[in-house]
Amino acid sequence: MNKMYASMGITGITVPLTGESAVDPDIPGISLPFTMARETAHRMSIAQEDDSNFAAFLACQANSSVEYQYSGYFMAYQYCYNVLAQTDPAAAQRVKDGCVKELTWDINQYDQYFRDTKNETAVRLADQANEAYQKVSGDNSRKQPRATVCDMLVSWFIQENNQKVEEEEVKFDPYDETQVDLSGIVNAKPVETEAEG
Repeated sequence: MNKMYASMGITGITVPLTGESAVDPDIPGISLPFTMARETAHRMSIAQEDDSNFAAFLACQANSSVEYQYSGYFMAYQYCYNVLAQTDPAAAQRVKDGCVKELTWDINQYDQYFRDTKNETAVRLADQANEAYQKVSGDNSRKQPRATVCDMLVSWFIQENNQKVEEEEVKFDPYDETQVDLSGIVNAKPVETEAEG
């Protein structure tokens, strides 16, 4: 059964009628935690693929295990990189060239696994079955594959970073020399009280 999944480019599947989930244990270890989280999201009635992928990312990044966190961020990178490669190949190449060697190795291992196992006829059949499932589940938003999950990931990232900036705001102190250049200003230092002096 695992070889069948691999030939279709499928890492996991959830059968909606029975609630059964299956994950191909032979997929690269880097994507295994994310795939388990995605299939769990499907079991929790998050039917649409992009929503379940985003839920899996959130579950992985909130997990205390660094392996889960890395898997979530790795797959987020994959989704966003693939969308960027479709819209701006030159920018995608610059991103890829800027990766650290460990990430590049993981990407190459992940891509190699699917190059070695995919069968184009099986992928075509799986895509047709998936499209039929998406129509039945009411997911008509897929103008560009994975673009929606990429939008969610980018929006999440912006929201998280804006929140951190707001939390880290430093109160302005006009007498703090690290915030203001006080050189040349007469009486710029606060007057010491008798208790301090």
